[in-house]
Amino acid sequence: MNQISDRKMLLEEVLKLPDDAFGKLLKITTMIELDGSGTLTIRNGEARVSLGSDGIVRVGGKKNIQMAP
Repeated sequence: MNQISDRKMLLEEVLKLPDDAFGKLLKITTMIELDGSGTLTIRNGEARVSLGSDGIVRVGGKKNIQMAP
C-alpha cells in the first residue's frame, strides 16, 4: 500500500503547481530564519515579523499599520 510508483506525479496531480513553484519556494526559504533560541523570523526587504518561542511577537518596518474587520 505504501508503494507509490511515481510520488512526484501523484503530488503534481493533487497540488497543480505552476512551473515556477520550485523557484518561488527557494526564494521564500531565503526570507525565513530560525535561530538557536527558537525564534522564527520572516523578512521581506526592510519589514520583519519575529515569533518567539516565549510567546513574544515583534513586528518591525518603516511603518506598521494595523487593520481589523
